[in-house]
Amino acid sequence: MSSNRSSAIVVITAGLLFHYDAHGAQKNDASTIAAVSTDKPNAPAQVTVSGSVSDLDARRESIAGKIVVGRKAIEESGVATVHELLKRQPSITVSSNGRLGLMGMPGYTQILIDGVAPVAGKNPLDTDVVHIERIEIVKSALAEFGPYGSAGTINIVSRKITRRSNTQLRTGLSGGERDGGASVAWSTNRSTDGSPISYALQLSAGKTHQLSEEKSTLFDIEAGRMARLRERGKAGIDNDSARVSGGATLTWQATSTDKLSIEPGFMALDIDVDSHNDHAWIPPHTGALRSTQSARSPFRSISMPLRWNKVFADRSTVALSLSPTRFSVRRDVDRTDAFASNVERRARDERSERSADFLKADYTTKVGAQHTVKLGTTVGRNTEDTRFESLVDGAPDPSLARLGADRAITDRRLNVYIQDTAQLTTTLGANAGVTFETRKARIREGALRSTSAHSILSPSANLSWRPDPASKHQVRLGVARTFNAPFSDQLTLRPEINPLAPCASTTLCGANSAAFADRTGNPNLQPEKALGLNLALERYIAGDTVVTVELFARRITDAIGTDLVLLDVPWAQAPRYVLRPENLGTARSLGASVELQMLATDLWAGAPKLELRGALTVARSRISTVPGPDNRIANQSPWTAKLGGGYALNSVPLKVNVDLNTTPAGWIRTSLARRTYHDRRVDLSMDGAWTFSPALKLRLNLDNLGSTSLRSREEFFAADGGALRFTDRSRVPTVGLRLEQRF
Repeated sequence: MSSNRSSAIVVITAGLLFHYDAHGAQKNDASTIAAVSTDKPNAPAQVTVSGSVSDLDARRESIAGKIVVGRKAIEESGVATVHELLKRQPSITVSSNGRLGLMGMPGYTQILIDGVAPVAGKNPLDTDVVHIERIEIVKSALAEFGPYGSAGTINIVSRKITRRSNTQLRTGLSGGERDGGASVAWSTNRSTDGSPISYALQLSAGKTHQLSEEKSTLFDIEAGRMARLRERGKAGIDNDSARVSGGATLTWQATSTDKLSIEPGFMALDIDVDSHNDHAWIPPHTGALRSTQSARSPFRSISMPLRWNKVFADRSTVALSLSPTRFSVRRDVDRTDAFASNVERRARDERSERSADFLKADYTTKVGAQHTVKLGTTVGRNTEDTRFESLVDGAPDPSLARLGADRAITDRRLNVYIQDTAQLTTTLGANAGVTFETRKARIREGALRSTSAHSILSPSANLSWRPDPASKHQVRLGVARTFNAPFSDQLTLRPEINPLAPCASTTLCGANSAAFADRTGNPNLQPEKALGLNLALERYIAGDTVVTVELFARRITDAIGTDLVLLDVPWAQAPRYVLRPENLGTARSLGASVELQMLATDLWAGAPKLELRGALTVARSRISTVPGPDNRIANQSPWTAKLGGGYALNSVPLKVNVDLNTTPAGWIRTSLARRTYHDRRVDLSMDGAWTFSPALKLRLNLDNLGSTSLRSREEFFAADGGALRFTDRSRVPTVGLRLEQRF
């Protein structure tokens, strides 16, 4: 680490310690401030969220237009996971392959947990909402959220202790023609007036079974046309998963201004997948006739975050957190391929021990009457130590010998930011900040070594203007330079060898075709750099009814996409086609969205208890090195639309919700050698909640009522001609029943 970077961390740390020495002995009668941040300078740096502060109030008070989904909204939604909760939000777009994001750019939206990146191997969107306090959504950029997130940030905030003691229990069952599951979630909060000790506990568990089917056909392409049928395939996938997760918060309020918390958490996840594939080849017997595979993937994690919060006499605050996490990931695969002449058995065992440690410090203070300044630093270190065992018919797989039997990854990161929020006039507010980050990842795969390193500077600025001081209407402008850093699995060479172009059991792999490409990473991958602009108009019609119109633009250099290339690779004696991430060139994206949140009672007295929410997002993009037509960044649809609402009946204690998400059919070409097609996607869900009492509620959920078949195509262009693969995946509606009880 260079001396100037070391100086930056020393200066910030010294500033924090100096402020503690100067004010630590003083008393402050103000109550401890809750952990809900705001970027409005005329309010304290943090505010207490109570029943009088709605999620829309928090959004209006934020210069950057931070959208907050608070605990009350989470409980009223009746959903079980973060993924289900986000799908309902007007600002969230759903891509043609089901990925969530902002502004129709899911791969460019960063997802954080408590302000830091989640650990590898854990999907934060699968988190049960019993563990969630709130979700913060920002379409532009804030320095406190780091330099990443070219298409905004979704920050998931862990459950906090409230001042009111309560206990909640949710149990659920779901089922369909081929699917089924059961879940339970329990939480309790205990806080006693006058006692310095308070605690909260959360526990969730669930088990699901999913059976899916898939059909595919592969055609050769010659002279731009389908020439002949090469292969037909039919697959069945049986997926069983079981999970248990728990969390706790134990808080000691040492004084009215000092609070110490310990927040242990754990997760155990087991996924078992059994699949079979049948293949018919033309000409016959030129590939595997039947394949069966059994994969077992247990995941275990434990974390022990420690947090200290200090409020000084001048209302400045310090928040320190140390977050150590240890987790293990294992994958056991047994595969049998039956050919016309023989049967070949493959086994693969991966055992990975990983760690993720973060030390985070944030300091907030007022400077004069108008400015609120936040500065902070994060020091992080991630490690991975993985052992591999790959066998073919009981003998070591020679094709993977050069990559060794182990892989070690060490990823170190230092982040420093400063952010100033000011109310410049009674109608104009500004937020400006800059983040500096340096990061280095060292990767060892057997005898192979690689290093990925970068240092980046990310400035951001947001403006908010109101026509007059009393107006709720706002115009917001955000400008930022942001980045997307490669994930570790995008940098590693160890391949996923295509099972339909397998290697011999005694030698290195031979050649393959573009239609049966391997998958691998790219150690030379560089971060994407984006320059972004957001311009939004928020118009409050009445009460909490708001319409938002937003324009957004991005210019992305070194855009990362998946390319099909023919390479000399360590696992083959001849060049092989591989799909791997590449920096493709400069991408430009331009779009607009209209969002609506409406309460009928806001518009006229005596209206039914009707809520409406919806959005329409239109986006276009192109990559400089990719020819048209259909040249777009990955996973971006020309438009996405969503419409939802809730209606509460007056005659009976029943409330009904309906949510619809849809994307059009179309091609996306993201590289010279490959393009993909997705059929029109329709996601429709309904639920009804019957309230027996304020403490007891029963919900009925209907999901997957839209598209029952998801068709896709994948077209390859290569020197050996090309190929076109059609794939048809089916899904079936499911029914769920949930009982929610408060104590």
